Amino acid sequence: MWDEFETALADRLGRLRPDEFLVLSWREHPELFVQFLADRDGLIAECAGPAEAGGPANLDSGQQSRLVQLGWGAPDKRLGFPNYRTDWAANRPPVNTAGGATTDDFRAVASLTTRTFRDVLGVPSPAQIEAEAGK
Repeated sequence: MWDEFETALADRLGRLRPDEFLVLSWREHPELFVQFLADRDGLIAECAGPAEAGGPANLDSGQQSRLVQLGWGAPDKRLGFPNYRTDWAANRPPVNTAGGATTDDFRAVASLTTRTFRDVLGVPSPAQIEAEAGK
């Protein structure tokens, strides 16, 4: 199940055009989400941050530590970043369908997302993840 989710997500991320977004959330707990925004330079991904940082999620300290260990940048309320964040443009080729991103880039983002939902947030099945996309 999760392998298929990860493969499909990598494919979907590879088709995002600049200024398009994709939000994935757990149906039973929509405050637990991972969202993506493509721009000319890359792909920005965010995971729901903890309430104490101004984010929407009620994450315990173990979950917060695991998110950072996976590679998410910690929220910084002072800088206006209430969510965990990673920028796939830094030191990488442009991530868009016209640019030079490789399939491995999208697989890495999809893997991070899969591990976040499954291993940290505790989503039992990818069938419980809803998607919203737009521009």
